[in-house]
Amino acid sequence: MLSNHEALAPAMLPVWIEPARHENGTPSDKFHLVRVRFGADDASIVDVGAVSGKYHFVSNSDIINCVDAVADRFRLDFEPGKPRAARLTKNGHSRMLLHAPAYSYRVPGDPSDIIPMLAIDNGYDGGTPVRFTSGGWRYSCQNLLLWFGEIASSEKRIHKGNWSLEQFVCDGLEALREKIDADRQIAEVLTRVDPDPALVVALYEATPERYRLKFTAAVERYRAEIGRNAWSIVQAASEIVSHTMLRKGQDTWSSDVWMRNMVNSVLESDAVVAARK
Repeated sequence: MLSNHEALAPAMLPVWIEPARHENGTPSDKFHLVRVRFGADDASIVDVGAVSGKYHFVSNSDIINCVDAVADRFRLDFEPGKPRAARLTKNGHSRMLLHAPAYSYRVPGDPSDIIPMLAIDNGYDGGTPVRFTSGGWRYSCQNLLLWFGEIASSEKRIHKGNWSLEQFVCDGLEALREKIDADRQIAEVLTRVDPDPALVVALYEATPERYRLKFTAAVERYRAEIGRNAWSIVQAASEIVSHTMLRKGQDTWSSDVWMRNMVNSVLESDAVVAARK
């Protein structure tokens, strides 16, 4: 089971809620502390959020156990993602990656498998929602494709109010199943389109300056491997996000937005629009 897999251990640390205390040491009846134990002793306990009584506590362990329980309904068989299946930061934010290798596919002309994947984001601070993002993972280069395609790929719930974790997980898995077919169809179109040089220049200019040389090198490398098509451009952008931005500690949200904008520019280009008619 996923919940027993050591690759997910970094995000499955003990988390609990206890009443906050006033300056005189008496417990508060309005606010609670969300606490995470990062090590063996009490000194490793970190407060990651001060929350009100409206806080809806959902731990990473709860999420993974629920995915395990309902995945069979969707005929999905998950395993922890690679190379880094899970992480949990000191501020209580986490990302867990799950792969569905049994549903991998290949895009014409691309020698690598594309493996459907689910990214699960969670935060214990009271302001970060639980989020499921459906996407893919290119096996040979380990590129993330979380923001590829047009179907709404993200399901989220804030840590407030009454909502069903089971229903939320079901919605996320249904979105993943729908997205597998949709992304595959779009990718096959992109392999048939030779992008306008002006588009490549525009994407270069939209790339943060410190990453432009790496983006240009990635474009040439993927063109040599996959061909001079729009799919190679998407992979080049994905490589910058997966292996440069995130490894340098850039904010995950910012890199995801950049990737989404790059992909949308490709999908909305005249050549791609015409090829999809």
